[in-house]
Amino acid sequence: MKQLLTSTALITSIALSGCAMTKPVMTTEAANDIGRMHALGTNCLNSNKIDGKTAAALRDAANYAVSTWSEPKVATISSVYEARKNDYVTELQCSYIYSFISRMNQHKQQVASQSQANTQAWKDLNDQLQRNKPVYCTSNTTGTLTTTNCY
Repeated sequence: MKQLLTSTALITSIALSGCAMTKPVMTTEAANDIGRMHALGTNCLNSNKIDGKTAAALRDAANYAVSTWSEPKVATISSVYEARKNDYVTELQCSYIYSFISRMNQHKQQVASQSQANTQAWKDLNDQLQRNKPVYCTSNTTGTLTTTNCY
């Protein structure tokens, strides 16, 4: 039984995707594109135009694409997938899958690289602030004894 995704798996993967940074609200166009890409993967797999490894990579890339949006339009993605999951596909259409996977992997790498650069910049700034932190001292004199506390 060759199935790239079932509606349940699709909804589960969409519900579990997420990220800490602010993301744009998913557009209907983006939801349609993701639903079509899921259906294309299923159809290409079922017609033996791609292998299981490519289908899995497509699923991961599509789930990543969903995770880049806030408020994913799960109903739209699912309805487009259901409407298109039995379409006839050509080799040319199936070749789009590799481009999509590549674009999503590039985007993931760019985001990871930017995140790493941001983390390092914050670390460097914190280190600089710690080095330049002013030292405050207070002195108390009682008789001939002077106590100095610095913090």
